[in-house]
Amino acid sequence: LYSSWGATDTLLFSRARGLHRISSTGSAASGVVIPEGPGNFDLPSFLPDGEGFLFANIQTLVPQRGAATIYVGSLGSDERRELMRADSRAVYANGHLLFVRDRTLMAQPFDLKSRKLTGEPVPLAENLWPGSLGMPYFSASQTGVLAFPVRDVPPAQLAWFDRSGRLLSPVGEPGDYSNPRLSPDGKKLA
Repeated sequence: LYSSWGATDTLLFSRARGLHRISSTGSAASGVVIPEGPGNFDLPSFLPDGEGFLFANIQTLVPQRGAATIYVGSLGSDERRELMRADSRAVYANGHLLFVRDRTLMAQPFDLKSRKLTGEPVPLAENLWPGSLGMPYFSASQTGVLAFPVRDVPPAQLAWFDRSGRLLSPVGEPGDYSNPRLSPDGKKLA
C-alpha cells in the first residue's frame, strides 16, 4: 500500500486497481483515478497545494527502463496528463520533480501553477540501490532534505560451491540478485 498525505488532510492511496482518497477523519474511501487499460496506478505523491498529485502507471513487475509513466492529476477532476517516463515514482520538492533514470536520481524544474515540466533534468545522485522490485526508493521533504539508499558494494555473483566450500563455477553474470531458490534436485537455481 503506497500513500501520500496532502496538505488538506486527505490521504491518497493505491488499492487493488487505481488510486483512492480518504479524509484523515476517517470518511469512506472513494476512487480518484481508476485505470482504463493495463497497469497499476500506484505510488501517489501530493503536490504542496494538497489538490494536485503525481502518480505512476506501472505496467510491469519486471524491472526495466522507463517502466513507470508519470502523470499529474487533481482531486477535483478526472483528468490526468502524462508528464514523462521514469524508472521510479516522482515527487515534488523545491520547484523540481525528482525521479530516477538508470539508477540516477534526477531533478527537473516543474511549474506548480501550470503543472508542467519547464526545463531539462539534471543528476543529483548516482548508483541508487535498485530496491526489491528493481525500482529505486527515495524520499524528499519540502525543507530540501533527500533520503535514498546507494549501492556501495559490487554486484553479487552467484556461484556453485562444493561441500568443502571450494568454488566450482560462477552462475550467470554479476547483478542484483535476491532470494535465490534451488530446485528440489539441487541442479537448478531460480
